[in-house]
Amino acid sequence: MIIAALILVFSGCGIKHQPSNGVDQGYDEITVADGDEQRYDFYISSEYYGYFIVDNISGNLRIFAPYGVYMTAENLTTAPLEGYTSGEELYAGYYYIIRPDSLYYSKLYIESISYSDTAADVYFQWWLQTQENLREL
Repeated sequence: MIIAALILVFSGCGIKHQPSNGVDQGYDEITVADGDEQRYDFYISSEYYGYFIVDNISGNLRIFAPYGVYMTAENLTTAPLEGYTSGEELYAGYYYIIRPDSLYYSKLYIESISYSDTAADVYFQWWLQTQENLREL
């Protein structure tokens, strides 16, 4: 947790702009109560790029995105054209390429997950392609 906080401090509020290729990136966390779901919205400045949802059923976490989720152990730099599902199990140490909107691609790396009696905290790094229909991440 301390490492995640330091990363946020040194990365400029969690967002690192890379305008040359359209990819923004950052670090964040999402807390999901047991038996509930939590939505994460992508906003860069005032622009909206879509969302994903994390669901927690008795400590079993799943991730959903409106236009698909692709789970991989590899750090892909280009989003695949196919192989997306509506949702996947969520595990630390894996990458999830998601379609948070019909026009954009995003990649998440789940750094860690911590559990309490009532919730799960998911710590992740994200990359968001802000150029429409561009698969480079």
